[in-house]
Amino acid sequence: MTNVVPVVPVRPRLSWLDALRGLAALTVVYWHMRPLSGIPVPSKAWEFFDLGKCGVLLFFLISGYIIPMSLERHGDLRKFWISRLFRLYPAFLVATTLMLVLMTAGIAAFPGQLVQHTTVGLLAHGTMMQGLLGVSNLVAIYWTLSYEMVFYFVVAGLFAFGLHRHSAWYAAGLAAVALFIGPALPQTLLTSGGDRRTEAVIGVAIVFVTTIAAFLIGSRRIVIVGAVLSVGVIGVAVVNGGESSGRASWQSLILLATMFAGTTIYRMQHGQIRILPGAAAIAAVLVAATAGAWWHLADEIARQLWVTAVVFPAIVFAAGFLLRGRQMPWVLRKLGELSYSMYLLHLILLSALKHALPGIVGEPAPVRLLTFAGLLAVLFALSELVVRFVEKPAQRLGRRVGERFTSRNDRPTAVPPAPRAAPAEAALKG
Repeated sequence: MTNVVPVVPVRPRLSWLDALRGLAALTVVYWHMRPLSGIPVPSKAWEFFDLGKCGVLLFFLISGYIIPMSLERHGDLRKFWISRLFRLYPAFLVATTLMLVLMTAGIAAFPGQLVQHTTVGLLAHGTMMQGLLGVSNLVAIYWTLSYEMVFYFVVAGLFAFGLHRHSAWYAAGLAAVALFIGPALPQTLLTSGGDRRTEAVIGVAIVFVTTIAAFLIGSRRIVIVGAVLSVGVIGVAVVNGGESSGRASWQSLILLATMFAGTTIYRMQHGQIRILPGAAAIAAVLVAATAGAWWHLADEIARQLWVTAVVFPAIVFAAGFLLRGRQMPWVLRKLGELSYSMYLLHLILLSALKHALPGIVGEPAPVRLLTFAGLLAVLFALSELVVRFVEKPAQRLGRRVGERFTSRNDRPTAVPPAPRAAPAEAALKG
């Protein structure tokens, strides 16, 4: 294709985003380990706050904000996908291998479905979209990776068509579909509740490989094919969202709308979307998410948990954005650096602890608190090792591979219009 998108200078790391990542990771970790903490919290509070979901939605907002930054910094779909693959898969493979070792040793239990359909399960995990295909997650929290992957594909496809700057329309449109026709959406059309799961997994795997290969090859016609398939991946969430760990298709669309809301904030900051349309789109997502809970959920507690899981992360993200010119505390920035590995590993360590100390939850609060502190220390240390010896080397290798791969091709795989660099640069400098 034609010219590479001009690269906007950005700082290697943004302190406020690292801090928000660290806070999101800590929130999810605490939620799953809270019985160990010994911290007295009124049980009534858990009828209003599912901190795990709050942390996940905060991660989704951050992804929505930062993924277009990454894509447009590379300015080329080949570099973007090479970067993503080397960013996501090495630590994911380490974590899943560790979990498989624990399961083989009898320390953790294999999900029954994966025992019966091992090949299909591994293939689904290879795409990271198992959570939307009704395949049991090797680690429960990995369902979120499915939404991240769908978002990457859709954003990449829009970028290839030069349509990526209309984020406000995508956020508001997904929210409107979720709100007004959500209950009418199919829930398990691709998998038929499990009857066609094998075919669905194979089909998604073929689309996954074909799309990335098309972007890497770089020929205009092939890239167009890849772009069509890439945008079409959103259909998995639209018609099969009910397979996602207790969520319905309308909720899956709200999760994707939330990511596009994060992208809208990024584009408003960079002067690519005007303030009023952008603010209206963000408001539409919040309204659809909260009103949808009352329209589409029958259980009162489920409504409360869903609403706070949307509103609370929005407030935290807004606070972080307003403080973006300040240097964030080192602890939160460090946790942000470790956040992906912490997210992948914490339930694996918790499984090992429950096997080693099966009665720990019944111990006195001081014992539980000490155990909780020790488990956090092990998690931080193991995450630091994975970041230092797996994540960072893999990212450096990915950059080298990306440079060599693209240097052998005359034309980049992107033709969107050039960004308005001056406002972007000023905004990134805070």
